Amino acid sequence: MARLVVPVTMPGSVAGRVVNGNTGRGFPAVPVILVGTDVRVVTDAAGRFAMEDLPPGAYQVRADCGGFGSPTPRVVVSETRQARVLLVLEQEDRSGRDLRRCDN
Repeated sequence: MARLVVPVTMPGSVAGRVVNGNTGRGFPAVPVILVGTDVRVVTDAAGRFAMEDLPPGAYQVRADCGGFGSPTPRVVVSETRQARVLLVLEQEDRSGRDLRRCDN
């Protein structure tokens, strides 16, 4: 009798922080997405976020805050490991006005 062996893939996670490039302070209530997926979370009061139960693979992470440019770094999620990322948002309009328009 043959046995079927099915490999089990364990999920990983991404965690990080979104900060204001001008002040270095954490950015609260900013949506953070995994580009090309439906995964979306919102930062806490200190700008921290976590995305759990992700299949292993390469992803791009982006903070979605109008008026601020966001890098989209590539992160690699491994089984049972947490990928870490720091997203530094730079104000796009240099006029000095507060342009924060985040869609929560």
